[in-house]
Order: sequence, then structure tokens, then C-alpha cells
Amino acid sequence: MSFCSRLALLALILAPATALAQAYPTKPVRLVIGFAAGGASDVFARVIAPLLTEQLGQPVIVENRPGAGGNIAADHVAKAAPDGHTVLFTSTNHYLTPFFFKGVPYDAQKDFVPIVNLANVPGILAAHPSVPANSVKELVEHAKRTGTKLFYGSVGTGTTFHLAGIVLAQVTGIDLEHVPYKGGNPAMNDALAGTLPLVILSATTVMPHARTGKLKALGLLEPQPTAVAPGVAPIAQSIPGYATADAWFGLLGPAGTPAPVVARINAEARKAVAGPEVRARLETLGFEVAADGSSEKFAAKIQQDLDMIRRVIAKAGIKPE
Repeated sequence: MSFCSRLALLALILAPATALAQAYPTKPVRLVIGFAAGGASDVFARVIAPLLTEQLGQPVIVENRPGAGGNIAADHVAKAAPDGHTVLFTSTNHYLTPFFFKGVPYDAQKDFVPIVNLANVPGILAAHPSVPANSVKELVEHAKRTGTKLFYGSVGTGTTFHLAGIVLAQVTGIDLEHVPYKGGNPAMNDALAGTLPLVILSATTVMPHARTGKLKALGLLEPQPTAVAPGVAPIAQSIPGYATADAWFGLLGPAGTPAPVVARINAEARKAVAGPEVRARLETLGFEVAADGSSEKFAAKIQQDLDMIRRVIAKAGIKPE
């Protein structure tokens, strides 16, 4: 077969995929969220939905399906037609949930296809001023010297911030006990009152109180410094071996969603957050825009996180309850 013939054959093979991507979407697209209006994921989705509407030429509707820690929304998307018109707006917690809870009605991996990682949410380990430590290293030294059990609050069981505490306990050998809350505000209220010594929460939740001295920001969960938390050093700089899963927000589709449709959503979502005004607005809300890769790159990141999560969970002896 001649070179020209091979090119013609390749064009015929690719034509249906190209046509599919160009035709999509043919009806409104629903961004399904597993939490009530007003939360971080809801706010993010409502920032980009109007832009996606304009770019795709079809209404992009934010649909809140709260309940069961996000499971209701995820199950709905898992059972939706895999045509790109129903997409899950979710976070890293989607993949953590099955390690902690029984009865999850879907397979977090097999029933979904990664589309795009849109942003990360930096987290901080913070302490009440009464805690005799001004850094994570000092906190670890204090706990080892005194044998003190330290309690830390997070936004709930099976979340990235919960996992971050488990990892810290494993790599340092200190006694850390998790106190789950139904959101960041209740945990923060107890930390400010001094009834809870430590919290692991988002940087935007912690930093306003750290600036006024009501809390001490001891360390950043991420391996690199962030503009969201200026002056807060990564925990990994002083604690060798510390590494945890990023708290990301992104889009997943039902398994079987055609690759051209996945690529189209990926490109349009990345475009939606690329503008300086939108990026600035999202960063003000505490997000680090990270929409710089393909769906394949996102899938590889998820797999890397899962490999780490499995090791941590196995070492901790955690079973779904």
C-alpha cells in the first residue's frame, strides 16, 4: 500500500471520531455535584458553567444531588448514558470513599473515565496557639517527648485531609487521632475555641485565622509552596518521607464515554479556566488552577494517588465500615 493510500485509510478511520467530537454536545450538559449548593465544588462549577455554555453552544447546568457523602451523585453519573451529556464534578475523595465505607453502589475506578483535573486545593495542618509548637517538626518533637496523643479535625472520614493525618502519623510514629466533622466550619470553630488542638483544612479556611494569630499554620500538605498560603512551608521539607494525595477537583464521565468526547470536554474545560479573570477569581476562592494536561495525564495522576492510598490504608489496617 502506498503512503498516500495509507493516509487515505487513516483519514477514513479517524473520520467518525472527528465527526463525533464536532457534533457533541447535542443537548444540555449536566455537571452533577454530590453536595448542596454553596460548597467548594458547587462554587467552582458555577464559575465555569456559563463559560462552558458559551463554548459548547448548549446549556451547561449545575445539578446538585447531595447525600451519602457524594455517593448519590456518583451513582447517578455511573448509570448515565456514556455520551458526555452527564458529567461528575468531584474531588480526590471520590476514590478514597470505598476504602472507608461499605455499600458504595459503584466501582470508583471501573465505572468512570477521568476527563480533566481542573484545580488543586492546598491543605494546611494548623494548631491552636496553646499548642507548644510553631512548626510540624516542633510538633512531632513535642509529641514524642511527652508521649501526648494529638487530636486533629478534618472535614470528615475518608477525605484527603483525613488521609494526610494518617500519613503524618505513619512517617513520624506520633499518636494522632482523627476527629471527623461535617464540614470545615464546625472543625474550625472548635479549633478557635481551643477544644480541638489541631486541624487539617483548606488553606483558605485556615489562613484568615493564621494571619490574626488565632491559629498557627504549621505546615502545607503539598510538596511545593503556594501563593494561597504565603510563608507556610511544606511538611515534606522537615518531615522526610511525607507525601499525601493532592486534594484536586475535576471531571469524570461514565465509563465508555467516547475518547473524542472526553478530549472535547477536556479541551473546553481547560479553556474555561484559562482566562486571567476566571483564574484570579478561582484563586481568590482558594483553588490552584491546574488544568494543564490531557485526560491521559489525569488518569495517570489518579493511578499514582491510588497506589499511594492503598499502601497507606493497608499499613493503617483500615477496613470499610
